Amino acid sequence: QRQMCIRDSYEFYVRAICSPGDTSDWTGPISTTTPCNSITTFPFTEGFEVNSATLGCWRNQTIIGNGAWTIAQGSSGGAINTPFAGSTNLRFVSQFGNPNEPIANAISPVMDLTSLVAPRMSFYYGQEEWFGDQNYTRLLYRASSNDPWTEIWGDSSDVDVWTFVMVDLPNPSATYQIAFQGINNQG
Repeated sequence: QRQMCIRDSYEFYVRAICSPGDTSDWTGPISTTTPCNSITTFPFTEGFEVNSATLGCWRNQTIIGNGAWTIAQGSSGGAINTPFAGSTNLRFVSQFGNPNEPIANAISPVMDLTSLVAPRMSFYYGQEEWFGDQNYTRLLYRASSNDPWTEIWGDSSDVDVWTFVMVDLPNPSATYQIAFQGINNQG
């Protein structure tokens, strides 16, 4: 399994060369991250494949504890051991014990939904009960990066096969984001 990429990051050093033999000391490293463009073409599909052009624009946000979403094959245990389609999928960590810890969001790139009349999204998910532990998966949205996250779908039941979900996206905006939130051992 791989940690989800954030974006391409670079570090570089600079120095001034005034004339031969007259140079400044190196300064750095200076860090920069390439920005991601807003998604403006729909339908938009993210398969969480290693070669996805937008995979690097998704980011992890840890809310509580030490856990993250990863790119992997199937679940971390149980009957779902392959992706629904393709070669990889998004996976939330499953840890024994600690109720409600970790909690983490997988946050999408910004999407400009202003050209859509009734936007919605669909996805497949699974979350198996594991020796009494049951995770909770939520779908959140926000209309801008300054808005709080709002839940628009959630499930904390034992789902041992890939299951289809379609959700209407409320309050479309030019700076829309969704997030999958995983809560460990919540059920």
